[in-house]
Amino acid sequence: MLLAPGGRVEDVRFIGGAEHVRSLSKVVASLKFKAPLPDDGPVKLVRRGVLVCTGGNLGCDFTLFTVDSVHSTE
Repeated sequence: MLLAPGGRVEDVRFIGGAEHVRSLSKVVASLKFKAPLPDDGPVKLVRRGVLVCTGGNLGCDFTLFTVDSVHSTE
């Protein structure tokens, strides 16, 4: 995901996993995150995460990977 100032998600890319989860990219894009970005600059932050959904209407959880654990965006 691409985070913009104010914690706004500017873009979400689906890398892999179950195809039925791809449609939830719009839901992830609507979330707000606390990101350490200056509000007055053109700075953006690329973050990677995993979306896990459970059956039985229990919902989904989106977890961001720690910055030091990600070595590629693919």
